[in-house]
Amino acid sequence: MARHGIAESVIRDNGPHYSSEQRPRKKTVQTAKRILYTAKAKNKDPYLSLLEYRNTPVGNLKSPAQLLMSRRLRSILPATAKQLQSQVTCQQTVRERREVCQHRQQAYYNRSARPLPHLPVGAPIRFWQEDGSWKPAMVTRPADTDRSYRIKTREGQTCRRNR
Repeated sequence: MARHGIAESVIRDNGPHYSSEQRPRKKTVQTAKRILYTAKAKNKDPYLSLLEYRNTPVGNLKSPAQLLMSRRLRSILPATAKQLQSQVTCQQTVRERREVCQHRQQAYYNRSARPLPHLPVGAPIRFWQEDGSWKPAMVTRPADTDRSYRIKTREGQTCRRNR
């Protein structure tokens, strides 16, 4: 906007506001904020809280510190000298375990996921406006991609919406 000036209208690609690739990053930031907030509320050292988080194993994988540095980090929790020694982790093994977890999650999700029935032309629908309200409209035709339709509002405006 600053380089090319202010646009009169902006046309979206009708995709989601945030891609699904950003969800893990946003969740990580949310977790870090919660750790820092809790440490501040309890008058604890936030760095120790983050250290313990990094030292905590995730699921059936190793902790982030073990994946990054191949060893556990020394913290206020007691640990033997053997536990603090380096243990090289095969990245292929970590990748395979992560893929197994992802396939298991996918199988659980797909157990109940079903495709939506197609909407006929002329079907009355409601669509979400960016002002936070639902507006009535009618399906005029299917769009180019699956689950996407061209709709016409009561004001006569036509737009594309995903189901």
